[in-house]
Amino acid sequence: MAEIEREIKIEQRYKKEGGKFMTTGGLFRMAGIILVLVALLSASCAGGEPKPKTYSASPPMTIDTSKQYVATIETEKGNIVLELFASDVPVTVNNFVFLAREGFYDGTTFHRVISGFMAQGGDPTGTGTGTPGYSFADEFSQHTHVAGALSMANSGPNTNGCQFFITYTPQNHHI
Repeated sequence: MAEIEREIKIEQRYKKEGGKFMTTGGLFRMAGIILVLVALLSASCAGGEPKPKTYSASPPMTIDTSKQYVATIETEKGNIVLELFASDVPVTVNNFVFLAREGFYDGTTFHRVISGFMAQGGDPTGTGTGTPGYSFADEFSQHTHVAGALSMANSGPNTNGCQFFITYTPQNHHI
């Protein structure tokens, strides 16, 4: 009870002096408010980068397979211009064009680079585990892995999604 009376006297003095100091109870309330604000701010900033956009299914076919498509990848070291073979691998090209138009690849890096072999990119997480939220079946063509060939990177049969690689040298594989 004495504590309450003391607080009342302090608050009266506070009002009388024009609010130039704060009571003990007021300090605790203010500290509590600050802690809550810090916690809310921390929670809103948690997680760092926003999660990459994902989709529930492969995109509908929107490209014209009789047309030529060229992709330009802009890097800090210069641009990489790639020819896409829509008539040979239409689902793959449609997927690549869809993701590029959606801005899915914006800001991604080449997260896996193997000297003398290839550079792998297209992963929005930059870890090699990112996906667009769906996968699609493998497509094969008679084009070989010449230097500069673009191909889908995947984790096994029919697991294509967003990741791709570009070869540095000719490889003994078909794409």
